[in-house]
Amino acid sequence: MQRIQGILRSFLDSLRMFRHTECFDPRDKVYAPLCLAPEDIRRNITPDYANTTVLDVYTNVIRYCLSQPGHNLDFLGYAMYQEETQTVETPKGIKSVLPSWVSKFSARLDIVPIPKLLHVPEDLGRKGLKFYDTRGIPSNKEAIIAAYRSLNELYPVPNTGPELEAVLAVSREKGRKWAIELKHKYFTGESYSDAIRRTVIFNLVYDELARPSERGGKIDNAFFRRPRAELSLTEYRYQVDMNTAKVRASTLRNLGSSEKHYLLMIPNTAVVGDMIWALVGGQVLL
Repeated sequence: MQRIQGILRSFLDSLRMFRHTECFDPRDKVYAPLCLAPEDIRRNITPDYANTTVLDVYTNVIRYCLSQPGHNLDFLGYAMYQEETQTVETPKGIKSVLPSWVSKFSARLDIVPIPKLLHVPEDLGRKGLKFYDTRGIPSNKEAIIAAYRSLNELYPVPNTGPELEAVLAVSREKGRKWAIELKHKYFTGESYSDAIRRTVIFNLVYDELARPSERGGKIDNAFFRRPRAELSLTEYRYQVDMNTAKVRASTLRNLGSSEKHYLLMIPNTAVVGDMIWALVGGQVLL
């Protein structure tokens, strides 16, 4: 349906959709979705069962991502940290050990990576495709923009030296000031309750195609608990979209707080003392 409307998913998203399927060879998890990929990916990744290991094929995906402008690090969102070593092997028994930053595309991925793009309809009064619209398939022209500001645009952080210490000192002072002065208020001025309701869905609103379409979303618990029988078709659709946002953000993640009292959605494998990093080339914290 989405292909008919000209909606193309990223190659990483296509790989994620194939991860729950069965296959004979782990390399198929990359080679099979190539039929859905843009031409430039097919030029860079070509099936070669005779001369490649599973590690070769999976790292080819990473090489392609890194070759894109900005050294896109979105692939890190598809690699879940595991205590044990990740091994994969071909049907002929050739084993590969995967580094922690290489996603095991042959394994199911239950956690959904933090969305990086917004699909904003050209007609702002339309939120995606209305499946109950009997007038046919509407125009689906849209603008695709970054969901969040690039991390290196937040503020110019120098790499080393006394200037960096000055920036960090200001951050620490701000954290203490907010904690003392705001009390029950979040640093944005809203209540902690509202801040949490935004955080647990990444501050996103989803459309009827289950894609993030705008910022400013938050869980409305009272509306969310209303029985379906009491809802109009439009309200029911809104409730479904809200549930999609909640499930995608909260599955295998917990609500947490940083040392500076920022609210966070963190992997449920995180422990007190873990560090949060902003990597150049990424859009979200790791």
